[in-house]
Amino acid sequence: MFDPGQKPREAYSAVSSRNWEADVDSVSLESCNEQEDPLGYRVVYYRRGESALMAAVRQYEVGASFLRTRLERLKQAGYDAPMTLRAIGMVEKHINGCILGVSA
Repeated sequence: MFDPGQKPREAYSAVSSRNWEADVDSVSLESCNEQEDPLGYRVVYYRRGESALMAAVRQYEVGASFLRTRLERLKQAGYDAPMTLRAIGMVEKHINGCILGVSA
């Protein structure tokens, strides 16, 4: 029942913290065609609590060549993006490994 004296509760929001990616559990690097991304790679972000039925809805993809722009824009807006930083590291490690002939 409604209590007019009760302090209002804050609604949960994934973006209520400074971490824009607070609901992201992990990221993975996948190859894609160059029409999708000029580097030929995309990063898939997996959200927390993902089930098999919700897999398509609870994940999103970003082309590897757009990761730095994504990070810069989130930082300009005042947010942290630790999973995007992790993804950038994964892409750099993979590309450097390919250049050096080492399997990453």
